[in-house]
Amino acid sequence: MYPIIADFGFMKIYSYGFFLALAFLAATVVVLMETKRKGYERETAYDVVLLAIIGGVFGARIFYVIGHLKYFLIVPLDIFKIYQGGLVFYGGFLGGAIAILLYLKQKKLSIGDFADIVAPAVAIGAAVGRLGCFFNGCCYGKPATIPWAIHFFDTNRHPTQIYEFLMNLSIFGILWFLRKRITEKGFLFLIYLIIYSIARFCIEFLRVTIPVVFGLSGSQIISIFMFIFIVLFFLVRQVRRPAATRGQNRVS
Repeated sequence: MYPIIADFGFMKIYSYGFFLALAFLAATVVVLMETKRKGYERETAYDVVLLAIIGGVFGARIFYVIGHLKYFLIVPLDIFKIYQGGLVFYGGFLGGAIAILLYLKQKKLSIGDFADIVAPAVAIGAAVGRLGCFFNGCCYGKPATIPWAIHFFDTNRHPTQIYEFLMNLSIFGILWFLRKRITEKGFLFLIYLIIYSIARFCIEFLRVTIPVVFGLSGSQIISIFMFIFIVLFFLVRQVRRPAATRGQNRVS
């Protein structure tokens, strides 16, 4: 573990904060590239990124604080030590999504378009961010005897941070490959959600987590609901589409 990657005496650079900054930078580059490709102004891209960062960090920290409320009631000032770790992905995802959604509604911009723009950006940002978890020593896995096990704290463990890095990097590759091949707005974003929910659900079995219900972690429960929601959305969409098409045919 390398929670501090540089110590200048008057200033310390924390690995978690460093990779978090790199994650935002990588996501910003993707958003800028995709907004340009889709014909949106550069200022709009910067607005979306800024809101995503603010809403994402706020939501991610809130979820973490709620999950460790007893600790933060004793040392409330530690709530602001984000650079030392303690962000929940789903909380950040929700917070960033709400902030961007409100902005798009106000500006009357296509939600589906920007959802597809944000999807690969979130994936690459999450991948880089997990490297911060690895060096910080958080989000570690359960004890394991596999050849690639990493020694964390008291024993060799699954390097779940690396698993999630590879998972998110793979998802980014898939989305980047599909982004020009899928023309229906919002569809790429839904693909991201369904792949991530399945992959995250599986990896959680290897992580040290706090069971919430039926031995499942909070992230697994969210993943289940997300998967069900997306599947139901696709089913309803397929049922409604033929009806809409028939209606158009009658009008013509």
